[in-house]
Formats: sequence, structure tokens, C-alpha cells
Amino acid sequence: MGNFWLIVTGGMRAWWNQTRATLAPPPMPAPDPQAPTLGPPGDGRRKEWVHRYFRPSPARWEKLRAVRQMQVGGVLVLVGLSLLAVGLWPWALGFVGIATVFLVVGFAGWRAYHFGMQFAEAKPTGRHLDRTLNADLRKAMAEVLDRFGLTREDLILHAGPVHLPDARTVERGPGDPLVFAGPAPGAKHRPNTQDRIRRFTAYSVAVVCLAQHHLAVMTFELDLATGARKNVDTHEYHYDHVAAVNTSTRPAKELLAGDIYGFPAMKAKLTAQELEITSTGGTHVLISTEIAQEHPADLTITTSIKDALPQLRRLLRRLVG
Repeated sequence: MGNFWLIVTGGMRAWWNQTRATLAPPPMPAPDPQAPTLGPPGDGRRKEWVHRYFRPSPARWEKLRAVRQMQVGGVLVLVGLSLLAVGLWPWALGFVGIATVFLVVGFAGWRAYHFGMQFAEAKPTGRHLDRTLNADLRKAMAEVLDRFGLTREDLILHAGPVHLPDARTVERGPGDPLVFAGPAPGAKHRPNTQDRIRRFTAYSVAVVCLAQHHLAVMTFELDLATGARKNVDTHEYHYDHVAAVNTSTRPAKELLAGDIYGFPAMKAKLTAQELEITSTGGTHVLISTEIAQEHPADLTITTSIKDALPQLRRLLRRLVG
């Protein structure tokens, strides 16, 4: 007899767990905290994790409100049954009707909260996104060299230092292209109250190869969720055809509208620093980065316009002058 009840209770427990998972699915698992990246370009799990990072979670008060509505509905059902027991059936029907509304609305809100949590949690960390972007840029750097028919030995300029927030400086050896990455126009961003760094859904990337006799640049926009590139352009100039190298710094107003509602507020004024290389033929390359926040520690492959510009100017003076 004891085994029978164990089987019955076990079956009921399994049925309830399955029913609850259907009505209120639990949050999806988070990526491994030690994972080097969220996945290669095109990976479905990577896409979902990045989307979750930029998807606000439902507010806890939404769940509490739904539970309170169902509790009120339950109380009204009991009142309605009590009135029915004493013969006041018109009042009983009224209370039961109101109770039904509270129960249906409360259950719908409770279910919507759990589905919202499933699609928003658990989130990857900002460092996950930084490492993923870093891997994409490293791959792009190698592909750009191959696309221009260059090797690292063909490059003549040191890639420059990267100053990290913990006072470390990363030096890369000769033969590394200059890699710049900044938020793409129209990219969404969200605040991270832990490290005060905003990450973006898409980045404008420029890979600059300074070869022996010419400048080769590839620019593109990188979708962080999929790793896909669009608006890919290539430019090659002989150094004596470089007419000007201009820089500018201005508020990145077009990015302020991309702030995602639903996350804790964090005041920030994004600032764009731009480097424009113009050729004697009138064509130009525009490189843009964001400089209002610290450089993420896990984003080691990129350099800043500030760090790269002095070396670029020295090279141009030496080769052209």
C-alpha cells in the first residue's frame, strides 16, 4: 500500500511540475561564467544570450499584483458561495462574476510575468559580451589581412597601447593592424550599474593596415548578436595620395535615443570621437569611437584614436614628407 501511494504522489508531483513549467516556464540557463565567448557568429545560443542582455526583465511588482488579484478573486468566490448557501443567489452570481474577472486577469498577468522572465533571464555578464566582441574583431583582423593580400610582416606600424581601467597597458607587437570599434548609428544600449559601462547591440568597426607603401582600411557594421557584418567597404590609398587626417569630438546625440527603457537609470553623455582620412581623389574614410566611458578590460584588441593618431601622423610625415 505504501508503494502505491508513493507512485501516486510521485505521479502527481511530476504532473504538477510539468504543468507549472508549461504555465509558468522557468528562466533559461545562463552561460558558463568562465566561457571565453558566447559562441561563434551564427550560433543560436549566442544570439539568444545577447538578446537577453538587452531585454529588460519584468518588474517584480507585476508578479505581486497578479498574485494579489488572484487572491482577491479567491476571496470573492468564497463570499459568493457563502451567499449562495444562504439563498442570496443573485448576489452570489454577482460576486462570482467579479471573482472570475479578478482570477482571469490575475492569472494572465502571472503567466505573462513568468514568460517575460523566461525570455529575459538569466542574462550573460557584460564581460561575456566584451570577450565575444573581442573574438569577432580578432577574426576580422585576420580576414582583412587576407583580403588585402597582406601578412603581418608587411605592416610597419606598432598597433599602439591599450590603457585598461586597472592601470594595465596592453602592448601589441609590430604587424598588428589598428582596430577601432564604436557604437553603430541606431544601435541600442543599456546601462550596467556594476561596472558603469554601456554595451551596444551593433558596432562600427574599422581595421586599418599600414603597409610599406599604402594604407588599407576595411570598415563594416557588426551585429553583436549574430556576428553578421553589413555595409562592408574597403579603401586602399598610397600614402602620397592621403590629403588629410582630421579628428573631431562631439556629443553622440543620435545614440541617446537608443537607451532601452526598463533598466535602472544611469546618467551618461555619450561622446563620439571621429577620425577622417581623406584622399586626393576626394574619397574619405570615417572612423568613430565612443570615449565617454572606460575601456572594457576584456576588449584588448581595439585601440583608441587618441593612442593611434600620433603614430599615424609620424608615419605620414615620414613617408610623404
